[in-house]
Amino acid sequence: MILMSLSFLAALIVLAEALNKLERADLSHFAFDRATTVAVCKVLGWSLLALGSAGVLVQPLLGMPTPDVTSACALGGFALLIVRTRLKEKPPGMPPPESDDFSKTQVFKVPKK
Repeated sequence: MILMSLSFLAALIVLAEALNKLERADLSHFAFDRATTVAVCKVLGWSLLALGSAGVLVQPLLGMPTPDVTSACALGGFALLIVRTRLKEKPPGMPPPESDDFSKTQVFKVPKK
């Protein structure tokens, strides 16, 4: 019961974020360049996450077995990363937070005078 509840909550978070990302995806300027390839990959990835999380939400309604531990952990991991990203976002009027993202190798601070 706990696994099913956690899977359901994670599926709701992932589905909401996936639908948000898909709504904001801009594929209006279709060209064969790097930016369009990245956008198409993003749309395909979030579409798969939306379908997977929607599947978890309808499994109990269709009488299908509950998700196993591995799929629940994967979906939970995605949900936690989404929540973490949302918590790291800068609130209006606040300075940007220090980055702990692995892609940023250095943080430069300008000394105050």
